[in-house]
Amino acid sequence: MTLISPTPPYFTDYDQATEAVVALEAHRVVYANALAKAYLGAEALLGTAWHYWMPTARSTAFLLALKRGLLRQKQGAWLQVYFHCEPTPEGFLLLRFEPMTHIPPAIQQQIQKADVAQHPVFGIRYGVIQYLNEAALKLLCYSHELEIMGCAWREIVHPQGRSMTQLHLEALQNYPENAETTPQHIALIGKTQVLVHASYQAASVLTPLQRWVFVSCQDLSEQLEQLQEAPPPLHYLHQHAPIGILHVAQGYIKSSNPYFDQLIFPLPGTGQLFLDLLCPESQQNLLQHCQEIKQTGQAIPVHLARLCLPQGDVKYVELSGVCLEMQEEHLSEALIFMRDVSQRHASEQNLSRFRKVMDNIGEMLLVIDGETGRILDANATACQVLGYLHEELLDQPIGLIEVSYPIQSPEQWQQEVAHIKRLNNFIWVVDGIHRRKDDSRLPTEISLKHEKFNDQDLIIMVSRDVSERHESEAKLNRTLQSLKSRNFELDNFVYKVSHDLRAPLASIIGLLELAREENEQPGIAQYLKMITESAQNLDKFIRTILAYSQSLNKKLHYQTIDFAELVQRVVNDLQYLPYATRIRVELIEDPQSLPLYSDVFRLEIALRSVIANSIQYQDFNKNESHIRIQLRVHSEQAHITITDNGLGIDPAHLPKVTDMFYRGNERSKGAGLGLYLSGVALEKLGGTLHIESKLFEGTRVSVYLPNHASGGI
Repeated sequence: MTLISPTPPYFTDYDQATEAVVALEAHRVVYANALAKAYLGAEALLGTAWHYWMPTARSTAFLLALKRGLLRQKQGAWLQVYFHCEPTPEGFLLLRFEPMTHIPPAIQQQIQKADVAQHPVFGIRYGVIQYLNEAALKLLCYSHELEIMGCAWREIVHPQGRSMTQLHLEALQNYPENAETTPQHIALIGKTQVLVHASYQAASVLTPLQRWVFVSCQDLSEQLEQLQEAPPPLHYLHQHAPIGILHVAQGYIKSSNPYFDQLIFPLPGTGQLFLDLLCPESQQNLLQHCQEIKQTGQAIPVHLARLCLPQGDVKYVELSGVCLEMQEEHLSEALIFMRDVSQRHASEQNLSRFRKVMDNIGEMLLVIDGETGRILDANATACQVLGYLHEELLDQPIGLIEVSYPIQSPEQWQQEVAHIKRLNNFIWVVDGIHRRKDDSRLPTEISLKHEKFNDQDLIIMVSRDVSERHESEAKLNRTLQSLKSRNFELDNFVYKVSHDLRAPLASIIGLLELAREENEQPGIAQYLKMITESAQNLDKFIRTILAYSQSLNKKLHYQTIDFAELVQRVVNDLQYLPYATRIRVELIEDPQSLPLYSDVFRLEIALRSVIANSIQYQDFNKNESHIRIQLRVHSEQAHITITDNGLGIDPAHLPKVTDMFYRGNERSKGAGLGLYLSGVALEKLGGTLHIESKLFEGTRVSVYLPNHASGGI
């Protein structure tokens, strides 16, 4: 006993359908409407096996592929039907069929026209050939319609044209009203695999019950043979050119090729007002070009235009052509060429926006090939700061820019990339030094990140100029070091001053006590002499301290220096020193020297300490002691050398002789401030002090200071 499943409620919608409908579950009938029962002549269909009514239906795949077939009626007769099968979301198979003799009047009328037509006509429904006339049979070399009836249309179309024709058929069947395509070229496959070239035009005929597409063809075999014999093959070029070609006459498109038809699909190519396809600004541009070439006779130049298609669709094309006639500023006749560049335009727009963002970043940005280390792109800031043109940077190794990546050592770059990859999405920040085009160096802070684009490893490098920060840090460090030095010197100064001031005073007090106790006259005289020397030392020290203070605080005053008079004054002031009269001082001025402009007060301090040392440290083992002073003045700098033949300085003491309170000789009775004061005074003048000496041979002091020829304060 066979159990009959209850009819699913959602199939009752097909009770009033104008075609036979059957639903199957496991290849058994679970629903059949009244028409299906009438066609098969059986009221009790539910629960029966479908292969009883269609013996050839042994599988679901067979039913899904079937477009026409034979059904067995209950009386034993056979019914030829159009057939369609589709699965439902609930897991059933829904079968629709109707007798091939049951055709709506509108379709029958079209078939009657095709029967008497002299050109081939195919009737297609659901993509399957349901009708063809005698001319179509002859075109494909078939003897009977049953040899091709039920065959899929795409199976008789050459593979190169299948996608286009399939697109046309689907569009026509889905279009809400009757429509037709423009004539197109097609290659059909005949019975013996012979390729038949034809032009075709497809038109849809829609009724409430059925949707048919009738394809009318014209055999082009003879015309193609003639074209092949007469080069160049312009017809083939017209049909297969990778650009749109259209002929505009009286403002309307009279003919067009497949490329253009596909470009504006679903609009038909022919019959359209050409300018209506263009956006207003593109219309104006085209008319302006046509007006210009009307006078020059040249072709319409290639320019960008926008096509405004239905439903707001916009396509960008490169448009050119030949203007054949203009009437009252309107395009009357022209041959137009256009190429679809929508994707390229979108890419260029995206690239342009990205380029604006890149170029407006105030930091240097480089895109580098992760494998080769070569620069793929650079923003405007990088080009400006580094001094390169954009084209000059492209394809250059990163080592040209960043000195930490030697050009001769690509392995170091590979190690860097491997490290950046291990950071995943983190950014690596390092210090770097960029090399400009003029070979100058720029300290930078570099941020590096790895990106993957189209299976290519890219390194994004963002660099910022930190030279100002480095200069500020260096200036701050110099200030800190100067403060530390000044604090140390001040501490030393306070200690030494307290010690050196008290020591002479203590000597004076002690000597005075001895003078009171001494009765003999010669002894008193000696004590008084010693008191005088101690007082002179104290006076010298105090004067030195005063000179130091003035050198630090007194304003600079530049004036013309009488160098000979200055040297003479210093030598005269130092005559109180022991054995000062024994030494010979010689001044040599370069006759080519220019006038010297400097601060006389500080220059005198610098010279006084150096000359005093030369007098104090004479070598008494030599017959003659001398000091030779030489002056050479240029427009921007003065060079003074002071050379003596004294005791010289031990190399161990030479680096320290300009330090505060340093005494490098047992004959030194001063405070150790002389050469230190010279250095401070020259530093205020913007000059330098350089000392060369050999023990027991002599010393050479070189002074370099700027020549302030403009004077002023």
